[in-house]
Amino acid sequence: MTALSNPSDDRDQHDTHTLSNGQVVTGDKIASAELDPSLADTDTSNNHRQSSEEKHANESNGDGTMEKVATGASLGRVPSQAQKLGKKKIVVVMTALCTIISTALPTMASHFNASESGYSWMASSYMLANAAAVPLWGKISDIWGRKRILLLANVAFLVGSLICALAINLPMILVGRAIQGVGGGGVSFVILVLFLKIEAEKTPLLAGLKSIDWIGIVLIMGGTLMFLFGLEYGGITYPWDSATVICLIVFGVVTWAIAMVVEWKVAKYPVIPIRLFTNWHNVLVLLVCFCHSFVFISGAYYLPLYFQTVLLANPIMSGVYVLPNVLSLSFTSACTGFIIKKTGRYRELIVGGLFFMTLGYGLLIDLKYYASWPRIIIYQLIAGFGSGPVFQAPLVALQANIHRGDVAAGTSTFGFLRQTSAAMSIVLGTVVYQNVLQQQMPKISAAIGPEKATALASSFSGSQGDVIRALPEDQKNVVLKAYTFTLSRMWIFYTAIIGFGLLVSLLIRPVVLSKAHTFTKTGLAEQERARQEILAAQRGETQTEPKETV
Repeated sequence: MTALSNPSDDRDQHDTHTLSNGQVVTGDKIASAELDPSLADTDTSNNHRQSSEEKHANESNGDGTMEKVATGASLGRVPSQAQKLGKKKIVVVMTALCTIISTALPTMASHFNASESGYSWMASSYMLANAAAVPLWGKISDIWGRKRILLLANVAFLVGSLICALAINLPMILVGRAIQGVGGGGVSFVILVLFLKIEAEKTPLLAGLKSIDWIGIVLIMGGTLMFLFGLEYGGITYPWDSATVICLIVFGVVTWAIAMVVEWKVAKYPVIPIRLFTNWHNVLVLLVCFCHSFVFISGAYYLPLYFQTVLLANPIMSGVYVLPNVLSLSFTSACTGFIIKKTGRYRELIVGGLFFMTLGYGLLIDLKYYASWPRIIIYQLIAGFGSGPVFQAPLVALQANIHRGDVAAGTSTFGFLRQTSAAMSIVLGTVVYQNVLQQQMPKISAAIGPEKATALASSFSGSQGDVIRALPEDQKNVVLKAYTFTLSRMWIFYTAIIGFGLLVSLLIRPVVLSKAHTFTKTGLAEQERARQEILAAQRGETQTEPKETV
């Protein structure tokens, strides 16, 4: 197994350079030194002079940046800001791009006069495309390496973002969100494998395309889309017992079953190797991944809904209100890699994280219809504190238990399951929200009148806020209590899911990881070599290679 490079190990490069006038400046001041003649020597020949020893002293740090280990480097050889962009910065930027929409989504739904169904579609259109595209990105990375994926995924994300920016109606923004999801699937996959030490060989385009399991990809994507469309339509666009919903769900499951047979018996280089699921350890880890993603995404989408619908906050303040969750999550997530590297253990992080996550999301049930800041802050801190470790630790647990030839496929399977569960979470959360709110409508109608109740039922979030603000205080309290009750029942649903994940995590066996670092190679030759090794091991001709992990 490939060693994971911990993001906490990266250090920002603060190179010092001595100018001809004796002044010492840091790398980020070089640009101003070049522009200001008083800071730089006017003799250009000196700026381009560099000894052969200094040239050999410049070593690549593995992520495209150049680390200076010799002093006195000339100004003309200073790396650009783009070259100096480290792994931590890439992860921060890409993660922000993939999650920035959640706090603005309620107001966007209001702008396009979307109902609960429209709100759900604005979220799930991204998730659907994202989940369907992840296996393809994983297979492409096996052949051509991760750098090309990052560039191609960013282009797709840019095109989708441009369409969303120019959208004039709901269908147009849904198309843009779907294209964003395709690009986001590649970006999220690259984030998962970014810290792996991977060597990519140059693979011809035609040979690479021929090696891709296109049948498996089409079946997996088709089955996933049909199943998730069935969940999305159920209870919103069509009744749950309608032929459309039943056929989509059933055909989706059947297509998935056919895809698994193809991956098992037909595909030479399967997108999702079935052998990953023959080990109970892997199954338990993937179940934990499913539960964690299912519940985490609910906080990203429904906490802003609470702030904007119940507390009547605007999108900017809604983003401020979720900071306790974001900051605690970021802190524990950053510490997780460091702890795993130093201790070689992951089980304790998974179990502990899910315990605090269960506690935190359980406490969200107690949120009030008014701004109780101790509850809002403390509950989010606990939920975020638990969420952070469960991003990295289960992936390490999975990679520690699979053949290194399956690293990319295993990682894409992990990412695919995470995105699929997120899409299901948004759909099912909306179903719970709608059903409970529908039960509260008679109470709301009795308090504010049928006409205003109908206006609330036909609008969403921001539009609801305008209607609620115009109500007298006693009527407003009735409405806010009804929405708070509705959201509390939704938090009960999510707490049950993460509680199940906590129970599953207790069955994961503890393994002390090796600290040996190895390199994983990609490309067709490496895929074939790994395939032969796995086949030989399955025939009993050789033993599978020992686990090589962080």
